[in-house]
This record gives sequence, C-alpha cells and structure tokens, in this order.
Amino acid sequence: MKIIVTKNQMSALMSLKKVFFKYWDKFGGEINDDLIKLFSSQNHRIDIFTVRGFLRQWLGNEDAHRLAKEIIEKNPHKIGEDNFMCGGYNFDFDLKMAKEINDGREELSVSEIYVNVYVDAKNPNASVSLIMIGGEEHQLYDALKNEDYGWEVENEIQECILDYIENEITNKTGVPVTIYKLDIK
Repeated sequence: MKIIVTKNQMSALMSLKKVFFKYWDKFGGEINDDLIKLFSSQNHRIDIFTVRGFLRQWLGNEDAHRLAKEIIEKNPHKIGEDNFMCGGYNFDFDLKMAKEINDGREELSVSEIYVNVYVDAKNPNASVSLIMIGGEEHQLYDALKNEDYGWEVENEIQECILDYIENEITNKTGVPVTIYKLDIK
C-alpha cells in the first residue's frame, strides 16, 4: 500500500514532531496521560502509533530498543500492591525475549519485540479479589481452576499483562512489544 502525503500534511507532521520533542526535552521521554490530555484538549488528532514513532526517534531507535530490552529483562514484573495496579489482581510474572522470533531482525526503526510471558499462579502471594462473588480474595491458581469463572480470570490476567507492557515498556520506549507465548502455571 502506498500512502501519499501532501506538503501541507508533511509540514504539519514535522511541526507536531517538534512539539513532542520539546515536551520530552522538558519533561522526559514518556507517553503518559498528561501528554495525551494536553494534545487532545488542543483539538489535535493524536495517532498513538505516530507518537510512539516520535518517541523512538527522540530516544534514538537503537537506544529505544536497548531500553525496552533492559526493562523486559528486569524480572520479575509485578501486578498489584504498590506496583502496577490492575483490578483485584496481585501476581508476579517474568518476561523473556522470544528468541526464535527476534533473532535476525534487522529493521529496528519499526520492529516490535516479541516476548514470552511466564506467570507463577501457584506462588502463595499470587491472588485475586473476585468482585463478582463478593470481593473475596482467592489464591490465583485456585481461581484459574474454577470451572465457572477460571476462563475469565485467565483472560483478565492477559489483559493486565498487556496493559502493563503498554504502560511500562511501550509508552516509555516507543517500541511495540507483542506477547508471543503466555504460560500460566
């Protein structure tokens, strides 16, 4: 598919890019709610993928990917408590580079990183407060094995991890991260 961009459109895009760069120079490189509110309130149409591309350029493509990989390798990652909050969930998980996908990829400017995710649901500290049944706290592994709602708990775990990856990695580096394999044990 070929996209044709007019001179006016290119000029507007470059002006917008300069504004983002100035913002990040002053407040640090991150896509956060304040940034989105600022540009949304000024009637700008924000395309998050364009903004992430600007962030990768601001950081430098190689540095953005290096930073994303560093964040990925800081295991364990945590959902709940004083960390990244997601519903009533509290669990740790590890991220590992999916080497079979990532090796040999040349184009750092747009390539996403693929990760394998490992959740230890049997960890005694892994829990979920089930709002649908009175807010009772359950051990995560037991909730997953429940035939009535275990499937929903599994889906919500994946959603929590996707939100975490977006907020804690992609919005800090501009690099898209995709789950290649999710393993909940």
